[in-house]
Amino acid sequence: MFPTTGLFQKLLCPDYTTCRLQPCLYSHTPATAIPGVRQSQPAASSSSSSVPQKRPATAAAPDAGPSKTSRNAYTAKPNTQGAPGTNAGGSSAPKASGSGANARPPPNASASSANLSKVDMGPPRLTMTGNTHTPFLARQKLLIMIYDQLLITYASLPDQLRARNLANQHAKIQEATLYARSNKSSYRQGVISALGRLKKRPLALTEADTGTLEDDLEREKARTEEEKGRLTRARIARYVSSKELLAKYDYMVEVPPGPGGDRPTEEGNLRKCERCKEEFTVRRELDQVDRQKCHFHYGRMVTEVLGGVKQRVYSCCPAVAALEIPCQIGPHVFRDEEITQLHSRVGFVTTSSLGATAPPTAPAKLDVVALDCELVYTTSGMALARLTVVGHDGQVVLDAHVKPQGALLDTNVRFSGVYEKDLETATLDVAGVREALGKLVGPETIIVGHGLENDLKALRIVHHNVIDTAIIFPHPRGVPFRHALRNLTRDHLGKFIQEGGSKHGHSAVEDSLAALELLRWRMKQDNLAGR
Repeated sequence: MFPTTGLFQKLLCPDYTTCRLQPCLYSHTPATAIPGVRQSQPAASSSSSSVPQKRPATAAAPDAGPSKTSRNAYTAKPNTQGAPGTNAGGSSAPKASGSGANARPPPNASASSANLSKVDMGPPRLTMTGNTHTPFLARQKLLIMIYDQLLITYASLPDQLRARNLANQHAKIQEATLYARSNKSSYRQGVISALGRLKKRPLALTEADTGTLEDDLEREKARTEEEKGRLTRARIARYVSSKELLAKYDYMVEVPPGPGGDRPTEEGNLRKCERCKEEFTVRRELDQVDRQKCHFHYGRMVTEVLGGVKQRVYSCCPAVAALEIPCQIGPHVFRDEEITQLHSRVGFVTTSSLGATAPPTAPAKLDVVALDCELVYTTSGMALARLTVVGHDGQVVLDAHVKPQGALLDTNVRFSGVYEKDLETATLDVAGVREALGKLVGPETIIVGHGLENDLKALRIVHHNVIDTAIIFPHPRGVPFRHALRNLTRDHLGKFIQEGGSKHGHSAVEDSLAALELLRWRMKQDNLAGR
């Protein structure tokens, strides 16, 4: 046998996707040559000849015969045409159109051809290593079998170039995993068993469905964990509070008497400011002086240990000296607390009455939702400005800004996250947003939230199937003390919420999701404890 010169290694194997020859005379790397695309070759020079020379080549006389070097170049079989891309002497032939920046592109090249060299499209090939417990050729054969099966599974992917690349990568990972956890006697049987499981796989419709058998196990584990934490009505019904407990936490459990809505605003009346406790006359129009009459602290009074002594300070300004120096300036505002006052602004209704006029073909009501409302200060007290409803799976099903009852006094953006521009584009009033809510929520729907009595009062809704995280995570000092939602989320979930500050305020979606996550955490903990 004569030694090969390796000229065919510059050409892509015509059957590189199915070739099984070991070794093959052609190249199996698409970067070397792409079918139908002419490859650029460097210009020929006297020093680039593929034939070794002892001295610089000199021009032969026209009547001179072949030199000794030329005679020894091809002794097995004379070839005057040479290999593709080379001249008869074996050196690279220069391109007629030049090379480098001025070279013309190949006639059949496409935009995607440039990317073919960046991915492994053909069958995977093992890299020779040191000592192995299984012969290299046996491993290569089984690797190709895994690759072929993955190609069948990935046949439905829209991008078949990407499918071949994924099959190449996943076959290598799968074979390496099987090899690492086997020995000489168990390796073959392990691969055959893996092939059996791969054949039972459904066709991959998206890239998320691809991967190794180990990836399948991880996905199945994630689905199992998700199913364990799924919030269904049957699973969380035990956390629904009784009417007596709801009343203890200041919930409305009955619709107040009277028609309601008979005194929509307090314009012209004297009220006490909720912030600075000064009396003021409620007016619709505020001038610049009115907007700066209230000096107040936005934080609550808390107990802090200062110098070894317990002191009552504001949470926004934790210093005794700050007690007499308010940190905020704004207009006077008020808030209604009495049920009769709230009912006189907008009348209360039950959730069963919201869907009373729904047609029989209307979609079924949701089993579980989380709900959060944002409020602003108006001439009607604190009024609804935004309603957010999230399904049990965390998907937002309703999120709408609401035209508040009465004239706007202060958006309370630090806590509401609502701006005046949001209310200018709002199209629904309280009645309209309740109607939209009635399409999603019925009397049997379980509503989840934190401090939901305030949200339901803002909506003027009476609902009994409620899970309040302020109730299922009770404060050790009992009612009326409650844990803040941000503290519960930090302590039990390790997450930080309500970090918007004075500029962005709270997020109704974030608060709703936090309430769902807290309920899911409580359910899992109780299940682990056997409760």
